[in-house]
Amino acid sequence: MDRMQIKRNRTHLIVSNDLIFCKDLHNELEKRGYPVEVANDIRFALSHCIDKTMNVVLLDITVCKRKSSFLEALSDLKRICDCEVIVMSASGSIETAVQAMKRGAYDVVSKRICLNRLLKKIEVADRAVEIRKRNRGWYDSALPADPNLGIFGESPCMKEVFRLLRLIGPSDKPVLIQGETGAGKELIARALHRLSSRATQPLVVINCAALPETMLESELFGYEKGAFTGANEAKPGLIEIADGGTFFIDEIGEMPLSMQAKLLRVLEGGWLRRLGSLEEKTVDVRLITATNRRLSQEVAQGRFRQDLFYRLDVLQIELPPLRHREGDIPLLTYLLAGEGWEIEAEALYAICHYQWPGNVRQLRNAIERAKTLAETNTIQLCNLPPEVIRSPFLKDDQCMKSVVACGD
Repeated sequence: MDRMQIKRNRTHLIVSNDLIFCKDLHNELEKRGYPVEVANDIRFALSHCIDKTMNVVLLDITVCKRKSSFLEALSDLKRICDCEVIVMSASGSIETAVQAMKRGAYDVVSKRICLNRLLKKIEVADRAVEIRKRNRGWYDSALPADPNLGIFGESPCMKEVFRLLRLIGPSDKPVLIQGETGAGKELIARALHRLSSRATQPLVVINCAALPETMLESELFGYEKGAFTGANEAKPGLIEIADGGTFFIDEIGEMPLSMQAKLLRVLEGGWLRRLGSLEEKTVDVRLITATNRRLSQEVAQGRFRQDLFYRLDVLQIELPPLRHREGDIPLLTYLLAGEGWEIEAEALYAICHYQWPGNVRQLRNAIERAKTLAETNTIQLCNLPPEVIRSPFLKDDQCMKSVVACGD
């Protein structure tokens, strides 16, 4: 659908008792393909919005005699109509602009604004409404590709991940999950376990980056009483605990070479030996590993054993970074915010245009921060982390306007 077709599917309402202003603006917008209607009275405008779907309302501040009546009318418009309201004023009072923004206005502009600038603001407001309308039903309708997975996404790359999960999940073969930090690799591992025949057996997780080498061996393989100073009683290792189930090793690329050799013996022989023991124990585990490194490059540089890499890389899932999951960011934003929370249009715009180097984990933390700082149940631009607000895709005046209006 081209831009002209999109415009024709949107309805816009000019609310003003300035008849000359209404006529001129109506004609200019119609010339550019915007369907426009006019209301010269605020009461008629409110009833009109109940009966018809409006995307953007251009509201002249002079349509009401008193400022308090205007602010009440603005609040009523936002309450009864899922639209964006651009307030138009001849005076340009900062106080009025701040109060209008607090009541939910998308923007406050001068009636003498350049027409091209106004059209740009209408276009951005249109897109904000479309995003919100599309996302509002996700609480009830957005389900993961499989109800057992607990992973959400509608983007083509995530649909491919879901396809691989359904194919790979029932297998007993090792799986290597590759993806950036915070992308959700552990969620994928848990989904694989739930889809497997081992779902009723243990899923045991270890993160190689979280343990020093001296502790990693005892955690993996366990130890007998007296094996080393402080070993006052025998303890099974995590691989042994996972017997019959799934063993997930996160950040396998951080595992020291000496430990890689011992893990390879477990995979090849299906047995292990606790520290300080001569007895070999047979174990049956499905191994899932994950890394934010390219293991093939690590092998080439001598930091990872080639034979172990071939053992791990039987089946592989590439988890895309959040910035490549087109369309998933607004979905995840609403789901992470939770039912009952609204997202201000400019805040959602900033969230959707930020690169998210920390992926879903960073987005989750940003939403939690915003909810903590929000004074109502609406997340505003100024509630987001500074790095999101400073996104190069946002104009400075937009950012400062929202920050001032939010913090006033």
